Amino acid sequence: MAVLFTMGGLLLGVLAWADIQTKRVPLVLVGVLAAVMLGMRIVSFNMDTGAAIWFAELSIGLLPGGVSLFCSYITKGQLGIGDGLVLAALGLGLEFHNVMLLWTMAFCMAAVLAMFLLIFKKAGKKTEIPFVPCLFLGYILCRIIGI
Repeated sequence: MAVLFTMGGLLLGVLAWADIQTKRVPLVLVGVLAAVMLGMRIVSFNMDTGAAIWFAELSIGLLPGGVSLFCSYITKGQLGIGDGLVLAALGLGLEFHNVMLLWTMAFCMAAVLAMFLLIFKKAGKKTEIPFVPCLFLGYILCRIIGI
């Protein structure tokens, strides 16, 4: 299980770097991340709870990514589709409350970064901030604090 968490973190780090460099998220790597996260979910399958509950938990974990994709559609891409896909991939392996914590941490980090850039006049109101690096830092923080 720890190996899969580490692989997920490494893939998320590569995705974060790609998002910073190109403002794009490679879909192939998002697919690999989704496979690793699904592997984490499969490894943690508990026979006592049954397949129906396992599938329900898996589906609920996808909700933040789905909401993010919906927000991307409504805002005409202000929040990138790739960000929503990465969040959905993370939802395949993490429980709903952990995905929500990760999403909240990432939004807070993005807000602090945006304030810093605006205060020091390094960016304007229309400057795009890559979100996957914030998800990556949130993932690392969650692992450090044991979530």
